[in-house]
Amino acid sequence: MAQQSKRSPPAPHTQRQEDRPIVSSLVMDLTMPDSEATRFLNVDLELVATFDLTPLLEHFNRTTFTLRDSVDDGRRTVWMELDADPKDTDDALLRYAMLVESLPSDIRRLWDECEDRCLNVGIQSGLAPHASAFRISTAALAKLVAIAARLVITVYSVDGEKTKRSRPRAT
Repeated sequence: MAQQSKRSPPAPHTQRQEDRPIVSSLVMDLTMPDSEATRFLNVDLELVATFDLTPLLEHFNRTTFTLRDSVDDGRRTVWMELDADPKDTDDALLRYAMLVESLPSDIRRLWDECEDRCLNVGIQSGLAPHASAFRISTAALAKLVAIAARLVITVYSVDGEKTKRSRPRAT
């Protein structure tokens, strides 16, 4: 009968594979190039109306900048982003809700009468990590309901050409 070899326990200064800490996706995101990591980009506010939005836009322009402002077939479409980059999805949604909730009643009427009020979360897909979660709290969802805004999530593909943000992040 063959003698079984006894394995000695690992030396105190070494770790077995199963005892090593798992590297979190956050650490992976911080160490890999931006073009490879899935990441939150920003949240755009999209408004559509058949009337003059100027007073509403003037109020929002204090803390946002306009990405698009056009009129097609009598419908005005405006897309805007927050001036200061949000730290995450929740931060952006809550800041937009606060902007709307602080509108004077005559301007709030313009908001309420818009054909569409949409908050569009932008996510840039990457090569890693395998899965990414972008939290939206129940508080943020309740605020979106209170201001009657739709929520859309747009995921941009990794295509090698358009993986950069539309504008650089503030440093």
